[in-house]
Amino acid sequence: MTRTCSVPGCNNQPTAFGNLCPRHKKNKSRWGHELQQPLSRGEAARLILHCRKLIDRRNNAEAIYGSLRAIRLALKRDAIETLQGRRAGTVMTEGPAIAAQILVDVLGQSDEAADQAMMLVVSLGYLSADNASRFRCDNALFCAVARRFRAMARTQFTGHISPSSGQRHHAMKDMKMKHSLYLGRLLMASFGPAGALLQEQEQERLRGAEVRKNNVFRAITGDTTI
Repeated sequence: MTRTCSVPGCNNQPTAFGNLCPRHKKNKSRWGHELQQPLSRGEAARLILHCRKLIDRRNNAEAIYGSLRAIRLALKRDAIETLQGRRAGTVMTEGPAIAAQILVDVLGQSDEAADQAMMLVVSLGYLSADNASRFRCDNALFCAVARRFRAMARTQFTGHISPSSGQRHHAMKDMKMKHSLYLGRLLMASFGPAGALLQEQEQERLRGAEVRKNNVFRAITGDTTI
């Protein structure tokens, strides 16, 4: 009997060692789940813009950005110390070393580029709290965070003034899943709670606006059924 891929509806033959076909196996290794929809650059950019707008209209916007930048600088400092320790002969596993190098590559850019990368992780924390079905599992979220974060490092595209989508794709595809998970967990632990809190406060604001609208409607119409 011919084996087929374990994904429902897929009749492709699985790889020799495993129950997924090459296409779904590749998707799982890159995005954390065989059926996970990849996070596009466009979607990430729209999320960042939305979260920036939510923060900018708050009275304490500068304080929020200041707190996030303090976390960013601490992450960068820890990453530099990790790399210096490795060069000095300190024994460490591959995951922390690769994560530290990516953090230095991304956060070591201009303040504007580093802030954009910081807001990427905040916005994905917002998205995961706002739309629980966007990511099929935690691993899918961590992989999306790590891969999009890494793609923001200009050093990945040395010699290219404006990296094409093909060049970005090539730079992202060689990141192993275990390294994506390590980096994604680290970034979400640092910036994810800020995004989740931003989503919670926005939902409270929307609920308050709905209550005020209903109160105005009652006052005008005398309707008490709302």
